[in-house]
Amino acid sequence: RALDPALKIRIDGDGLQTRDINPFENVVKAIELVAGNEKCYNQTFNVGSGRETSIKGLAKMVLALTNRDWDEGILWAESRPGEEGRLALDSTKLRAFTGWQPEAQLHTLLPLMADYYKAGGR
Repeated sequence: RALDPALKIRIDGDGLQTRDINPFENVVKAIELVAGNEKCYNQTFNVGSGRETSIKGLAKMVLALTNRDWDEGILWAESRPGEEGRLALDSTKLRAFTGWQPEAQLHTLLPLMADYYKAGGR
């Protein structure tokens, strides 16, 4: 939805809260490595990108890709009660068990997603 130039991007609070946004390609690779590894049976793993992105920073990236102005493209809203300021995952255990490393990065995938939506994809 955020890539739709007709819609504003809603930011709750000040937008400084961060998230570990991990492209699905990284998650799929982690699942493949864990599924075939007996050392991983009965283990729990975090699959994080290792990079925190602020909501405000993400909005800026999307607005730039869709040629929208900051003032016109953002809908500011009150902070949501109980919202975490920082959500980040530590993938150290997964890396130790499998050698997994995140390869796909948000900053390289967002332009591809924008092109897809511009071409009429949904």
